Amino acid sequence: MRGTSRTGTGEELSAEGSSPEIVGPHLQPHTGMTMPELPEVETVARTLRPHVQGCVITGASLLRDSSLHPLSLRPEDLQGCTITDVGRRGKLLLLELDASQASRPQVRAATGLRLAVHLRMTGRLMTYPANTQPGTHTRCVFDLADAQGQKRRLFFDDVRAFGLLLA
Repeated sequence: MRGTSRTGTGEELSAEGSSPEIVGPHLQPHTGMTMPELPEVETVARTLRPHVQGCVITGASLLRDSSLHPLSLRPEDLQGCTITDVGRRGKLLLLELDASQASRPQVRAATGLRLAVHLRMTGRLMTYPANTQPGTHTRCVFDLADAQGQKRRLFFDDVRAFGLLLA
């Protein structure tokens, strides 16, 4: 706004000397605070990494089609891939995959394959014992086996169904 200056009290002063207008907090200058979603995604990546790194995807089932990005491979196509690392890029949780042992030849030929998960508002990735059944809000299930042969399941749960998977 030309000809005005802002005070630190939420008031805006006019250059003409008229009385100040009250301005809402949404108009205050950026304070440099980080968005809360980024630390949450980083925490999920760090917590999930020791439970799935080195595991082979032995099976997968998508329980809600709208949770899969339209350009994505189907979770079933990732069978045989090994999760080599878990990280994040912005708000995307990234599972790095080694596709050299994938069951589908088209996937086996892929290099730099990743499973990207956008948790949105209520999404979460959790590991459970192998015999655990999916819950009401489970959108996708990955069956995993580690190098010692221990089996577990990775559930993508999302109450509001806003989250997305993309491979």
